[in-house]
Amino acid sequence: MIIKETSRFLARDFVVLISNLIIGIILARYLGPKILGTWYLIQSIFLIADSIFRSKAEVGSIYYIGKNMNIASNILSAMHLISLIALGLLTITLFFFSDIFFIKIFGSLDNNLISASYIVLIALAFSFFVTNTLYFLLAKKKYNQYNLVLILQSIINLLVVVTLSILYKPNVYIPVLALFFSWLTAFFISLLLTKLNTNKFLFSQPKKIKNLSLSGLKFYMTSFLRSSRDHFPRVILGGAGIDLSIIAYLGNVQLIQNIISKFPNAVSTLLYSQIASSNNPLEDKKSFIFVIKITTVVIFLVILLATIFSDLLVSILFGDQYIPLIEVLKIALPSMVIPCIGIVIIGYLTGKGDFTGPIYFELFACIPLIVLIFNNEVFFSGKALGWFIFSSNIMFGIISIIYIKQLYKFKLFEFIIKKSDLKETYLIFKNLKKKYLF
Repeated sequence: MIIKETSRFLARDFVVLISNLIIGIILARYLGPKILGTWYLIQSIFLIADSIFRSKAEVGSIYYIGKNMNIASNILSAMHLISLIALGLLTITLFFFSDIFFIKIFGSLDNNLISASYIVLIALAFSFFVTNTLYFLLAKKKYNQYNLVLILQSIINLLVVVTLSILYKPNVYIPVLALFFSWLTAFFISLLLTKLNTNKFLFSQPKKIKNLSLSGLKFYMTSFLRSSRDHFPRVILGGAGIDLSIIAYLGNVQLIQNIISKFPNAVSTLLYSQIASSNNPLEDKKSFIFVIKITTVVIFLVILLATIFSDLLVSILFGDQYIPLIEVLKIALPSMVIPCIGIVIIGYLTGKGDFTGPIYFELFACIPLIVLIFNNEVFFSGKALGWFIFSSNIMFGIISIIYIKQLYKFKLFEFIIKKSDLKETYLIFKNLKKKYLF
């Protein structure tokens, strides 16, 4: 069942992947490393604010709705109210501390950059409610509707980037406005889908709000730590006055890693949803072992090819002005296999109601960030940046494997890839090719 439904997510992720890749190529080539580095700083504001102020109650909602589908509508209304409270806290925080915050990131109070930052924060508000709806649809197994929202958001983002790049000179507002209009569109679509899927929309659910908030705490910690290791390095380097090109290189590596992780994320999301509503532990374990094997095979092949052809990849996609990125990729790419396995492990753990394990994974992965905080001059070169990403990935992956082995009594030999697994993987992707390409 999980593999079958993953095919739908893979079709969606293929569209999103291509869209994001084209956006990354256009922005890298059109904006250049300096402006692109500035955009990655502004994007970090969106992502860090999301990690701090989004409660992650919507993630925990899958577990509760999976156990009792009748409360889905009430859970959704409770999630929206939690989001309104979170956005109120964000507004208060900005009112009192915005100047300090922007000086720390940009080094000065640049009005253009501040205006761009506020635009992405408005987009963040829309994304809160969209995300609530997405998890509501996922919990109700409305996978086609779930995919529709994400695909349209990605396509609108691409269309606005292309349009503004044709009409205007290179400037940071091109990706900023694209982000804004894409989430605005997704917001209106999510409102329509909410109306189609529920007859009730009540805000008077104090008990459910309390339960959701508490269940979301561990998701919150996981998300905050993940955002810290991914996006705080940009802010730290920006505040240290580093060449913005280095931030652009870091952002591009993270873009490539995010694209590579689309497959394990799709598997993990479905694994969580399916196991949360399952009453068959043996079948859950069997499915988990199998998808781990498939993920390992697929990601290994992708990363092997990407590493071998990294020189060509950078030249064709981003242009000669990003040649220093090659050095970063050759170090960072091989380390991406293990964390992709860790992502699938998280899907299994959270489906079982274990929301603590992912916190440990992220804590260990944040160790290199501590080095960066106290000695950011070390990261003024591409090679050091590559080793920073490498060490963070390895720590995340190894801890996740140790955790699942020790606490859930899995045997490592169970994950050994056999010839039959390779054949099964081939057949799955052969069927996907027939279904979606021909």
